[in-house]
Amino acid sequence: MRPYAAYEENGAGNGLLLRSDLHTLFDLGFIGIDPSTLRVSFSPACLCAEYTAYDGVMLSVNGTRGPDVSALAERWEFFQSCLSGG
Repeated sequence: MRPYAAYEENGAGNGLLLRSDLHTLFDLGFIGIDPSTLRVSFSPACLCAEYTAYDGVMLSVNGTRGPDVSALAERWEFFQSCLSGG
């Protein structure tokens, strides 16, 4: 979630397993994950039929600690900024 080049963090807590198109949308700020609920949110700009099924879905952590909450919070702020045109 935090760019490796900037932070050199390559642990499992700093990663998400995403399909390539979803990964691109996440990197560009069109997808966010609320760090307090782990719910996935999509920007209205990319809510086509293919992605509406994922909007509002809770992230599955499969019994692991899950992603780093502080990294998710940073990405959530970026997502919110992109939503407001920032």
